[in-house]
Amino acid sequence: MAACLQQIGQDPPDEFFEEINYAFSGVVLRVGTGLPEEPCYSDFGDGNVGSGAQELTSGQGFWLRVRNDDDASEWIVGIWAPDATLSIQDGATLTLDYNFGFGGFGPNHGHLSINSDGKGLSALISEGADETQLTIPEGWSIERGDTICSFTDSCGSWKGYNLALGQSDETLTDLAYGATTLINGLSVTHGGFEHDTGQGRGCADWFVAHAQLAVLR
Repeated sequence: MAACLQQIGQDPPDEFFEEINYAFSGVVLRVGTGLPEEPCYSDFGDGNVGSGAQELTSGQGFWLRVRNDDDASEWIVGIWAPDATLSIQDGATLTLDYNFGFGGFGPNHGHLSINSDGKGLSALISEGADETQLTIPEGWSIERGDTICSFTDSCGSWKGYNLALGQSDETLTDLAYGATTLINGLSVTHGGFEHDTGQGRGCADWFVAHAQLAVLR
């Protein structure tokens, strides 16, 4: 899964030296399915949340062209996730919050959240080192679920996990690795979660720490 946000006609910021943060309200000028009509995703995921363009196919996602209320600048927004559907129409008003931090010798972290027409959350794509770094809907809780696999190589060992999440005042829903289910009327996809459990010698820059989550209305 992946998400991107790019101002049309501008070069992307240098994410190696500064964290990317954008937040604004705007109106949707055009919507489409698949990959965006304008450059947005980078080839290898530099500066965008989740996977790079080379890992994405045209059939599982949607995009929005949005005009910023503050300065009339136009932006392309991309959402790519299994079973992603488009619930936002031309002319909708929305607020966007986008963050991306390059990990260097550690995991990337970031999210894109969209709230539309005062109806609440419409889309959220999030990634981080583990469940504590994932951005989740307001009022929700998230926990590490059952271990579903274990691996070891010459650099260390790591495990894959399920997730458990939902409203804080309710019993959390178990979400299997890679699965999609409805939680409180939202389509929630566990995009993967692996974390290292031990490191060997001679692999100073080695780590395994990556979790992904998609929430779509």
